[in-house]
Amino acid sequence: MNYIVRKDIERTIKEFSLNRNRIFEVSKQDYKQILQKIEQTFVLYGQTIHWANMGYYNPKFPVWSVDCRDNRLWFEHLNKMIPNPKNAFYVLFEEIGRQRPKYWVFEMYLDELIIILNESIVNDYYIVSKKYDWLISENHHNIVSFVGKGFHLLTTKT
Repeated sequence: MNYIVRKDIERTIKEFSLNRNRIFEVSKQDYKQILQKIEQTFVLYGQTIHWANMGYYNPKFPVWSVDCRDNRLWFEHLNKMIPNPKNAFYVLFEEIGRQRPKYWVFEMYLDELIIILNESIVNDYYIVSKKYDWLISENHHNIVSFVGKGFHLLTTKT
């Protein structure tokens, strides 16, 4: 059975009265282009973004992977980690329970993302700079990958 991530995110947006100018689903016209650009930029061998966090990131980007099973609220510190934390970015939420991945693509800001991650049920997700120069993913095993330059991390490169 599929769990509809979008419905849960929409519930959280309404429940917390989040500003729709700061968090919204990208238009159906832009969806395919954004997803394609992310995959062409960050993923190897024509794979989908779903497989990227299994070692298929483009080697032109440095990658740091961190096991966050003991720090599930790591994302609350993103304002200290990401370049330009006041800028909007894209977030891809993978639908839970599907054999073929489906994504809900939102544009949002960091404050709204933290509320969504604290209050919604999400599985694999990807945070992507609108300039496509960095990406962060967390998979369902709580492994977080930081892909690109400019992060402020205290981890070792994998």
